[in-house]
Amino acid sequence: MKRVEADDEQYLTLALRLSIAMLRNGGETYRAEECARNILSSGGAKEIEILALPTGMTVTAEYNGQTFTRVRTLRVRENNLGNIDLLNTISREVSAGKIHAEQAINRVAEIELLSIGLLKKSVCACISSAFFTVIFGGGILEFSLALYVAFIAQLFITLLKKMGSLSFFSNMGGSILTAVLAKLCLFMFPDINMGVIIIGGIMPLLPGLATINAIRDTLYGDLISGAARGVEALLSAVSIAAGVALVLSI
Repeated sequence: MKRVEADDEQYLTLALRLSIAMLRNGGETYRAEECARNILSSGGAKEIEILALPTGMTVTAEYNGQTFTRVRTLRVRENNLGNIDLLNTISREVSAGKIHAEQAINRVAEIELLSIGLLKKSVCACISSAFFTVIFGGGILEFSLALYVAFIAQLFITLLKKMGSLSFFSNMGGSILTAVLAKLCLFMFPDINMGVIIIGGIMPLLPGLATINAIRDTLYGDLISGAARGVEALLSAVSIAAGVALVLSI
């Protein structure tokens, strides 16, 4: 059987690797498929078929009368819109012929190593949480306490994820800790509004991007991906609500 040539192999590898990286960072299914299709087309492939799912991707392309297929699974996902923008830029440059597949693969490898630092992520989360307390009627004291609560909760969630905890249990653990810390704040400051502190604390945990992606995938006709993302968002919301309810019921 004739093997795919080295240059064509690079375009197949790039299409799959870049698209998987896009899905890993929270990109929409249709966007990952479009990037893979554009890359393969720029490499001279014909009869391109792509199937992207939240948990993996299959890429099939024809070169010189021979059909080749690449499959890759995806287990860990996170939200990083900055990386999605970088990956989109690489895809456009390859499609426009500005860079070669080998160069693009190296750049994708560099992006795969990029991640939001723990301290930076925690600080951003606690600041956004604090401002949400103000939006829901909290005062200066609630604002200050929400900074503390959200910062500790984000550190705890990151620790759970590094230990290999599933997203469902990580979110539940984070919401439980948020509610516990809010109760401690109420014990020390009886006049505060504990509810707005809890609301602010769980805001960074809510599956907003997953919900939006589920809707967009469904509207674009990717029904399987839309349903899967919708279930993921629902389970995440249930875990957060269950964690808070568990603490408040005690």
